[in-house]
Formats: sequence, C-alpha cells, structure tokens
Amino acid sequence: MDNNTLRKPELTCLIYLREWTGEHFFDRMNPMPIQYSSTIKELPKGIREIAVDITAPEIETCFQKALRRLSRELEIEGFRKGKVPPHLAEKYIKPDAIFDEAAHIAIQDTYPDVVKHHELEPIGKPEVEVTKIARGDAMGYKVRVAVLGDVKLPDWKAKVQVKRNAIVAGEEEMAKAIAYLQKSRAQFTAVNRTAQKGDFVEIDFTMRRDGVILEGGVSQKHPFTLGEGKFIPGFEDGIVGMAVGEEKTYPLAFPDDYHEKTLAGKPVEATVKLV
Repeated sequence: MDNNTLRKPELTCLIYLREWTGEHFFDRMNPMPIQYSSTIKELPKGIREIAVDITAPEIETCFQKALRRLSRELEIEGFRKGKVPPHLAEKYIKPDAIFDEAAHIAIQDTYPDVVKHHELEPIGKPEVEVTKIARGDAMGYKVRVAVLGDVKLPDWKAKVQVKRNAIVAGEEEMAKAIAYLQKSRAQFTAVNRTAQKGDFVEIDFTMRRDGVILEGGVSQKHPFTLGEGKFIPGFEDGIVGMAVGEEKTYPLAFPDDYHEKTLAGKPVEATVKLV
C-alpha cells in the first residue's frame, strides 16, 4: 500500500504528550507556527477537553519535519549518517514511526498556543488522544487536562472588621530607635592605640577546657563592639588594652546559670588575638 494513502486509525488510542517547555518548537527548516482551529468543552471535576483540528497542508509539513528528524539516525550505504535525503529515507523508515513522530510534532507545536488561546492554567500532565491522522488529510486530536478552578471570595469587607490601634511612641522607644539608627549607620575609622570599650574590633579566638578546644569555640576575624557583653564575663575585659597583632591567653569561667549545663560554672582558657 502506498504511504500517501495509508491511514492510521490505531492512533486513536490515548498517548501522553512529550515534555514541553512552554515555548513553540520551530523546526529550522520551517520556522512558522502551525495554523489550527480549536473548540473547548467543560467537563466535571475541573477537566477541560479541547478539540484541535489541523489542516492537510499543515500536517503535511509535520510529516516532512518527521522525515527529516528520523532520517538523521539512518545509516545507508553511500550516505553519511544524517545526510540521507528525506524522500529516500522514507523508503527505509516504518510508516508507524513517521506517523507517530508527525503527530508528536503537531501536538508540541500547537498545544502550548492552544492553552494560551483559551486562557487555561493546566494542573498536571495533559492526556492527548489523536482522533485522526493521514497523509493528504487533516489531523485531529483532543486534549483533556485539569485546570485551576475559579475561586469566588465572599464579601469579606462586610464581615471582617479591623480595628486600627493608635501607635504612640514614648521617650524610651524613641531613644532606642535613635540609638539603633546611630549604630546601624555608624562609620568606623582606624585608630592607632590600644583597644577600649566602645571600639569595634575583630579578633581570632580559641576556647579550651582542660586543653581541649570546645565545640564552637573557635572563630576567625570575629567582629563585635567591645564592652557590649556578648561573651561570658571577663572575656571582653581581657581584650581591653590590647594592641593590634597582640595575642594573649587568660583564664575564665562559665557562669553558674550558663545555658549549656555541662559547661555551667566550669573553668575555661581563652586565647585571643586582636587583628
């Protein structure tokens, strides 16, 4: 039977659409999108069924694309791989493979635009049914896909009452806000002297207990403002008076109410370098 008259009624079975990126796929030999017509039907449970019809000339273009793609994998004596002319390749490629590839091309080239045209928001993978396809004849397929439903909000403005509370800032809140702004926007200038409380410094430090480094007890170029009390008692006092590049080791003790119970009240040795 001649390929031009061969029909493919068996393609009416359900097939799944290949992965697509949401953009049209344009063949380098034919960059124009496929023209089609479509109708949409609303089904229960948020399903939409779209019927798409593609004219015979348009689907013939898909057959030619399919031949070009499939011929790239052919190895025929006298031709380099991928260089077999499509009209000759058709004699070596099974008709089923050509029909399947042409159908996939047609669906991939039209489905994204169909979704956009009908303003759908699909959920999940579409289910595609090819209803007809033949050389020299039109192609038809149906798509069933779940979509986001319409959500209708009640008149919430009439039901929800929001009381606006007046915000009054006292002197204490204002003072804290000003102090925060001053600190966050402060500009630092290097000084040639020993460290004093209120200075912004960077240190390397190691904390040891019985000669063993504590977990989380090592830091490099650790920045902080000296005197803010961010460390255990005595740690920052040991840095006051140090010069840049100076290193010292001194004993400390964790407070009795320290959050890590295994260290509460225990002695520790701190090695600190001002950088």
